[in-house]
Amino acid sequence: MLIRHQDENPIVGRPEPRWLRARRLAAWQRFQKLADPDFRYGQGTGFDPKTIRLPYQAMTRGEKLPAMAGSVPAGLESGLKAFPVSELDRLWSWHAATASRIRVITAAKDEHLKSPLRLETKLLSNKSAQELTVVNAAAGSELAIIEHVSGAGERAAATFVNAGDNAKVTIISIRDLERHSTEFVRCDAKLGRNARVVWLECVLGGSFASSSITNRLLGRGAAAVARTIFCGSGSSRFELTQTAQHQADTTSSDLLARGVLDGAARSLYRGHISVARGCPGCEAHQKEDTLLLGERAESSAIPILEIETDEIECGHGCTVGRLERDQLFYLMSRGLDERTATKLLVEGFFQPIVSGMQHFGLEEMVSCLIAGQLAPATSYPCL
Repeated sequence: MLIRHQDENPIVGRPEPRWLRARRLAAWQRFQKLADPDFRYGQGTGFDPKTIRLPYQAMTRGEKLPAMAGSVPAGLESGLKAFPVSELDRLWSWHAATASRIRVITAAKDEHLKSPLRLETKLLSNKSAQELTVVNAAAGSELAIIEHVSGAGERAAATFVNAGDNAKVTIISIRDLERHSTEFVRCDAKLGRNARVVWLECVLGGSFASSSITNRLLGRGAAAVARTIFCGSGSSRFELTQTAQHQADTTSSDLLARGVLDGAARSLYRGHISVARGCPGCEAHQKEDTLLLGERAESSAIPILEIETDEIECGHGCTVGRLERDQLFYLMSRGLDERTATKLLVEGFFQPIVSGMQHFGLEEMVSCLIAGQLAPATSYPCL
């Protein structure tokens, strides 16, 4: 297992590779030409981009491309080839041109990593982080990555996964953000024949969090799983997208998101499944459930199916509701106060996703962080 970081300080006398300069320049030109993405998602799920401190807002059309600082991690070129900048909007074009923290994780052919790789990011107040992680999982390899992000800054982070034939990749991302944080996260995976990629993410707190997970199933028998937990209170806003693109036969995907909103928090979820022509035998499922605890909390869901072939099994569904009063009454009749009873019901609601983290010893930590979101005034020793 190789992990390579871009050096924090510039290396004098080491020119930027031509391929990287060309990619960054193409992204920069797109950034200069494109219009801003629409940060208004309906039902108040959006924000004023002028309120965030990402350097993106300081850029103006006509500026020169900033110089590349530091060395280039090995494996970056091969990892990025599968993800052209022509697919990016203005925000992610800016990110592709200026990302300042680059990480490449490489698993060799048939290499199995017994213990998960752990990554830690601490966001600082009045600071921004621009991160790029590339995962190259060669044929037959297997690895797991656990990411923990916390703090009060601003963050734009992209993760690209190249899963070769028969490779297995699991990425767990736990993001515990403070009240004024803003976050943009893009996760994109391309899967070869019989490859399997599992995403487990917890998006907790923050002022505005935008998260997108895209799985492109390119090889026969590839399988993708995406599980998202989101939880917020006060005026938190969430914009979440889960996508599965079936471009080969006998592929499968399973998308699930569950959220709890308290106070006046709001969310918008998009679930998108597409099956290309000539891809029989595919199986795809998408489900989103939101539990509203606050009287002013709101949730919207937009499920989309695009099916261009026969002999497939696909389905989608979304639910929005409140706590069952009978269940709450039952627990309180057994001596629990309302907050404790609510906490237990919320834990049960999230259990189908949290249980997937039990193998990595994260179940208790995630449950504790969720409880902290629902009772922010209480101190929880979660870590």
